[in-house]
Amino acid sequence: MIELRNVWFSYVPGRPVLRGVSARFDVGLTVILGPNGSGKTTLLKVASGLMRPERGEVLLDGESMYEGWEGRLELRRRVAYVHERPVVLRGTVERNVFFGLGLRRRAPDEHAWAVIRRLGLGGLLGRRASELSAGQMQLISIARALVIEPEHLLLDDPLQHLDEDASARVLDVILEYSRWRCVVIATTDRFLCGYADRVLYMRRGVIEARPR
Repeated sequence: MIELRNVWFSYVPGRPVLRGVSARFDVGLTVILGPNGSGKTTLLKVASGLMRPERGEVLLDGESMYEGWEGRLELRRRVAYVHERPVVLRGTVERNVFFGLGLRRRAPDEHAWAVIRRLGLGGLLGRRASELSAGQMQLISIARALVIEPEHLLLDDPLQHLDEDASARVLDVILEYSRWRCVVIATTDRFLCGYADRVLYMRRGVIEARPR
């Protein structure tokens, strides 16, 4: 469970992007819906521990995300964040997908290979990631997050670069994952609300609607 308590955040002093946001993300799928510029991406980055809030608390399973550097690193390993714009590293698709496993000194297991198969990446493993389409890069980013089996998975508009077939594969995997893990999706697409266990609506840095 990730909990935000009265969180404020600004990129420019005096111009808050998050305005006293309080929210709790439990097991299941939470969709954060809102227009561009409403603060959804910033909220995910703060919730994942990538950016520290100016004020307020971020708790991961009851522990503060900012109680010392070592503690923060350990907590961050429980969370995976997938950026809106696909992030790829130099090298092959295989290196990209298994990068997080390497940092954790873990070898690819059956779960990791199952993710690759289900997302349709099996035939691309030897190719250079930088040469692929935006949609394929997005699949790489999602696979890299899933193979490490995070306890909390946060995704920023994960379907926007994907065609209909790839979107269906990703959504199927995410929905299955959300049955026993915490999954949060930020999006402008109301389509995803139909699959959510909880929906929050953001506007101008404030959550206006509580989970249904």
